[in-house]
Amino acid sequence: MPPPWFASPWFQALGQAFPRLVAGIALAAALVWLFPARRRELLLALSLGFFGLFLGAPLVLGQLAFAGIWYGLLRWADKACGGRGKKAVALGVIAAFAAGYFALMNAGRFGLAAPSVQTLGIAYLFWRVLHVNVDWLRGTLRLSSLTDFLLYLFYFPTMKGGPIQRYQDFFATEFFQDIDWRPRFNLGMSLRIVGGLAKLWACYFWIRLDYDALWPQTAALPYAALLQILYARAISFYLIASGANDLTITLSEVLRIRLPENYDYPYFQRNLAHFWRNWHRTLTACLRDYVYEPLGGKRKRQYRNYVLTFLVCAFWHVTSPAFLIWGLWHGLGLCVLRLWQDFWKLRVPALGPGGAWLRRIQAWMQARPVLAKTFSGLLTFHFVALSWLPFWGGHPQGTRAIFRLLGLPWFW
Repeated sequence: MPPPWFASPWFQALGQAFPRLVAGIALAAALVWLFPARRRELLLALSLGFFGLFLGAPLVLGQLAFAGIWYGLLRWADKACGGRGKKAVALGVIAAFAAGYFALMNAGRFGLAAPSVQTLGIAYLFWRVLHVNVDWLRGTLRLSSLTDFLLYLFYFPTMKGGPIQRYQDFFATEFFQDIDWRPRFNLGMSLRIVGGLAKLWACYFWIRLDYDALWPQTAALPYAALLQILYARAISFYLIASGANDLTITLSEVLRIRLPENYDYPYFQRNLAHFWRNWHRTLTACLRDYVYEPLGGKRKRQYRNYVLTFLVCAFWHVTSPAFLIWGLWHGLGLCVLRLWQDFWKLRVPALGPGGAWLRRIQAWMQARPVLAKTFSGLLTFHFVALSWLPFWGGHPQGTRAIFRLLGLPWFW
């Protein structure tokens, strides 16, 4: 008999997804090498075939129909519409896609059977729709052929799990240049693939917990068990997300398609703002460029903009009370961070003799940057780790765990 871990759902899922991804990249590399002049068409056909295997032809054809209509509208508006007409087209496409996206996400609440947005692979398509329409409207994105448009939307390694590449950056990579194309593979790439697989392996075999059984018991679990959930969930989430991105980015590099990095030691950052610059960086960039800045950014009502931006992020994941809590947690956390920074930077130096003790504390910490960074880094990690409890455990189970870990009374 094989060892028990060979029969685990994790191993079976990895055994299906990873070989398919490798096979898809290998087949793409072989076909493009044989027919370099048709590299775009071949990669698009392979991407659509890849999703056809997972989703079935009807769902893929439905997404293709939407993308084709959308592309046609943008090209028509380029020729026939002025500024107001273009704005109506762009906002109409965004509104139609968003309405369909959130209808699918909430279909189960109304007793309707519908595939999830993650199953359909349109969760990350949401941000591509927003990016293309907004940048096209701003005049910073010029559409090329329908083949390129579809390839950007449906490139199979990134469709379901990111990173969220930008249209202009995607077509600036070597794969799309007029060069003597050859696949790329080297020792560094192979080591990164091994590292990505090791992260996933460690996540399952070293810090595996039966979360489905533990979440309903958060009211009765001992404090040590709650701490175990806190750390295991935070670390495993990072290992899964960054490990999957390691594989996606490296395998895409085989085709000479360079994707943006997504994770850069986020749990070792000194504050919440730095955390979000290094956790799911391409998502953070989309939130900044297409939600936070249009709301006003730093220019006006910055605190409101923080909260609204993270509520958008939360409800993009799931529309539920748990994600409302998660969004408020991070939005308000950034507000508190900004108030704290402004207090020490602006208020403390302006205080009179009564603020001398605060200036001494400030000088003492500035003289010990390693200690200050360590302390603030630990505080940031635990703040983020607590937020993953409702993110994964839901409400009230995950929320109750936060209250118990902080020693606060639970009233409902």
